[in-house]
Amino acid sequence: MFRELGFSVASADEIAKEVRERTEVQAEISWLLGVDAKDVTAIREAITDDPEKRTALNTLMHGRVLEAMDSSGADIIEVPLLFESTIQCLFAQILCVSCGAEIQLERLTHRVQDREAAERMVGLQLPLRVKELLSDQTIRTDLPLSAVRTDVARISKLIAM
Repeated sequence: MFRELGFSVASADEIAKEVRERTEVQAEISWLLGVDAKDVTAIREAITDDPEKRTALNTLMHGRVLEAMDSSGADIIEVPLLFESTIQCLFAQILCVSCGAEIQLERLTHRVQDREAAERMVGLQLPLRVKELLSDQTIRTDLPLSAVRTDVARISKLIAM
């Protein structure tokens, strides 16, 4: 919706995917985690249940992803795990896109095609309510689309200032 209003938007997930697809990064991921770096499910399983592997992967990836985000030139960058990555200080304003916990779980389950994996992933995150409190603005996506559009238009005026 922000794109429709003329903002350039980048996705940290897409940037991370591009970084992960680099040959040298894949070799490091395979070595660190002992899995095929092209197998996203194997990576997710390896880091979900092993905090040391998760830390190792974060150490490998975060600097590279941050550098790519910085050079993206985007007005808005979607960062799903902003607070968990402790990089919120790098942003002038923080917008939290939020919904109810059950809807969050349903959406993640649809994306990863595994309810149990989705539950584990949500369990590793800060609760949405906490993220909302730490953010400058919240956009609730469990409201009617017209209400979401109204919120985005209101917030776009604030961040364009």
